[in-house]
Parts: sequence; structure tokens; C-alpha cells
Amino acid sequence: MFDINQITSGIQLGFAANEETTQPLLTSVVDINELSNNEDDNVVCSDFYTRCVLSKPKTLVQHFNAIISAIEEIKSNNDTPDLDAVYSFTGFGPIREVFDTAKDNHAHRREQLSALLTKEEYSLAREATLTSFYTSHCISNAFWDGIIKAGFSNGRICDPACGTGRLIAPIPTDIKSDSQITLVEYDGLTFQAAEALYPNATIHNEEFQDVKLPQQDIIVSNPPFNSALTSDRTGLNINGLTLHDLFVIKSLMSLRDQGFFFAVLPTSFLDSENNKVRKQAAQLANLVGGVRVPYELFGTDSATKTAVDVLLFQATTTPDSDCNWIESEECQLDTLIYHVNTAVTSGFIKDLSQPTKGFLFNRESVLYGAIEPENLDKQVYDAVYSVASQANYVDFTHEDAVSQVTVDLANPETVQPFTYNVTTQGEIVFQNDRSFIKCDIPQGGMKYKRILGIIEIANVQNVYS
Repeated sequence: MFDINQITSGIQLGFAANEETTQPLLTSVVDINELSNNEDDNVVCSDFYTRCVLSKPKTLVQHFNAIISAIEEIKSNNDTPDLDAVYSFTGFGPIREVFDTAKDNHAHRREQLSALLTKEEYSLAREATLTSFYTSHCISNAFWDGIIKAGFSNGRICDPACGTGRLIAPIPTDIKSDSQITLVEYDGLTFQAAEALYPNATIHNEEFQDVKLPQQDIIVSNPPFNSALTSDRTGLNINGLTLHDLFVIKSLMSLRDQGFFFAVLPTSFLDSENNKVRKQAAQLANLVGGVRVPYELFGTDSATKTAVDVLLFQATTTPDSDCNWIESEECQLDTLIYHVNTAVTSGFIKDLSQPTKGFLFNRESVLYGAIEPENLDKQVYDAVYSVASQANYVDFTHEDAVSQVTVDLANPETVQPFTYNVTTQGEIVFQNDRSFIKCDIPQGGMKYKRILGIIEIANVQNVYS
């Protein structure tokens, strides 16, 4: 039997498995509030929503203490975890120096982490300090405000490197409820956090290279940075790319025509002298616009001086022939030679930064610092909103959402339109008024267990008889 506390608002609000189905699921056949006289059992779980972090650490010690609290909450197996604490997990970048065994002053902190994490989790945490940082809310808030202004109200949404969902949490609750959200998170600890925060999403605990996505309407991503070469393993012809480049190409290939990819990328994606990946991307999508964001925005959250480009692509079968973002040009700052994309130098990309000399990873480099450090959050919000709000979002009906499949139900007597069911192989299917549709819901995950609970409750109540 399934704990009623794990059955969510999917029973009351309904989760359509395709865009053409608008009828609520089970609303007319079972009222979860009738299943228990205990008010504590009548828990309705929605996906986490916020536009900010309640408290933002500023020092390494504050970051460390916040991370410890988040890990303890994630691992507590509490039926009602403190979601604000879970969401405050910012990854291990801000405490990079804690993992440096040469620094004896952090030995006790390393011991504290080792006591909470498995050896594998500890190793992944140490590696992640150099490859990822979490997205600032002024970026994610601006995108969703802008794309909603541009006409988006529901659809298929994916974040293939979701973390704790900094790019997902600001989506308004009504849009989340009306959309199909797919998340991917390779790190086991962060995956647990995402499951707690977004119980109604389909979440894959694997590498993006191994995830086969149906066509998406919007993909948002702040992919991890890694210079090692990798390839897709789902049949797409994507080979020998760096990790963040693979995220770009695979995301663009996973969009439906006119769908949008919103990406937070290192400036090297646009500025690299080698334009091979940009040429490949330009065959799949047009660049709607973007913003170069100076490193100061991320402050102690990343513990680096890394600037980023926030870019919005629109998938197309008729790409522009005169792309202004394929080439980069050589520039010089004192003795340093570097390259800048022509879309930046021409003003097509809104540049909030200016080049300065500094050190990055112990090497003298060109850094992109803020032109106007004051009110940087608002500058970034306004610039990103301007790009997203000027997009042209068009609703779309996916062909695979209405395709028929042959299924062998575990309990054929429970067949009824607009309900979930389970096959003899344990797969979740959804029945519309014409056919069954296989749902891309990994077995064993939180959403999978919850839907099985919905089916079980319906069967126990004999609502199909």
C-alpha cells in the first residue's frame, strides 16, 4: 500500500499526458479528502516555487554551514522536508578550498563532509567545485517573465542539468501544473533534492548523454563545464564534444520546430577561435539574442571570476544564412591576446561587461568585469527580460502525444478514459479517448510511485466498477 501523504495534487488537479487532453484526472471519481478523516493526511504537494533564496551566504563559513544543513535535510528521509533548506543547496563551488587537503584549517570541515557523504558522493562533490555553479534568480526570473510575456502558457519543459532547479523554481505554479516538466540530474545527492522539490516532474538520475527526450517546447540549462570530450549515447549523431557543447547541440536537436533553448554558457562558447560547434548550432537554430553577464554577479556563489553569456536560441528548419554569431575576432589587452564574438562587438549581444586583466585558475587572463557594479541584479534582469519578451512563442501540438501504442495492462478491468494505468512490464500509460500513450516516467522514482498510488486508491475504492 502507498502512504496517502505521498499522493499529490495530481489526483485533484490532474496531469494530462498530452496537450490535446484537457479533462482533469480522477477528479470526478475519487476525492482524496474522503479517504481519511485525519486532516494531516490530506496533504497536497505542489512543485516548489520561489523567485529568491531566503538567505544568501556571503562567507565560506556561511556557505559551508548552509551546505551542511541542506545535505542533512536531503538525507533525512523526512516526509515533510524543509524545502527552503533543500533549495538553498548551491553546490560545492563556494567551498572549493575546503577540499584542498593542503589547508589544515579546513580539516575538521572535510571530516564533517566525509561523515555525511559516501565516498562516491565526496569524490563527485570535489570534482564539481570546478565545473558548475548555480544560476542567479535575476536570470531565471527574467527569462520566465519574458517568455510568458511572449505568449508561453504551458507545454513541455526540460532542464537537462537541473541541480536544485534554479531555472525551474520561478515558473508560476499554474504553468507548472499545466506543463510536462522533465529534469535530468546526474549527481545522486542533488537528484534527491530535485525529487523532493519537484514531485510532479519526471526526473532522470543519469547523464544527459543517456537520456532520450521527446520533442520539447522549451529547454533551459546551465550545463556543467568540462573540457573532456564526450558523445551522445541515445542514437543522435553527436560525438567528440566538450560537455557544455554537447548540451547545446543535444538540446537544440531535442526541440520541436520553433521551440526555445535558454542557456547559461561560458563566454568561450561564443568567443572561441574554433567556430565548429557554433556552425553546427547555426544549422539547428537561430540566435534570438543574449546578454554577456560579468563575473561579479555570481560573487561567492561560484568562487571564481567567470563571466557567462545568457543566450536564447529558437529551433528552426530554415536557419538564417547570414548569422552574425559564428565568427570571433582577435583583440588585445596590453600583452594579452584574446578573441571576442562579432555578435558581442557589434552590439547584437547586450554586453554588461568590460575586459580587464586578472587571474583565473592561477593564470593571467582576460576577465569580464562589470561596467557598472551597482544594481547589477537589476541590469541583468532587465537585459534578459528584454531578450525573452521579444521572442515569438507559438503553441504546438506534438505528434507523439496522439500516437497509439499497444499495451498489455496488468489489470485490464480498470480501463477508463483520461486515467493512468500500469502495464504488465510496470510501465505507466495514460489513456485518452482514443488510445494509450506511454509516459516517460522512470520506474522507481517519486513520480512513478505516486502515480501507482493514485491507481491503487482508485482500485481500492472500486471507482472503475
